[in-house]
Amino acid sequence: MNTLKRIALVFIIGGFALGQECIAQNDSKDSKKDDINKRDNQSETLLEDREKLDARFAEYRKQIDSDIDKNYKAIEKLKEKSLKLDKREKKAYDKSIEDLLSKNADLKTKADKYKRSSGENWDEFQKEFSEDLSKFGDALRDFTIKNNN
Repeated sequence: MNTLKRIALVFIIGGFALGQECIAQNDSKDSKKDDINKRDNQSETLLEDREKLDARFAEYRKQIDSDIDKNYKAIEKLKEKSLKLDKREKKAYDKSIEDLLSKNADLKTKADKYKRSSGENWDEFQKEFSEDLSKFGDALRDFTIKNNN
């Protein structure tokens, strides 16, 4: 009978140990599932953030293109005005117009070169480009005012 008790005790202890191992594996699986769910949620959040940023970029790009086109149209009007100037005034006036055209073309090139996927900081680019665009607008306005007097 003693042997039977020992065998039963071994089975009970073995069953208990096996049960503990199963519980530990289930906890580990649950933990892995939680980690996977967290990563999926983070990935979804990052994707949503990227989509929002892409939309902001696309909207800003439209605004940039519109502003640059407006600059070209304003410069064309200045060119028309230069036709009415005498030869001496026209030369300096046309030089200033060429400078404005060059600066506007540089802005367009800078905007075209920026790629969202390049890793450049979008907010920094937007801030810097907006400042450049504003300075150009001021230069264009100053030129127009100076030559209307």
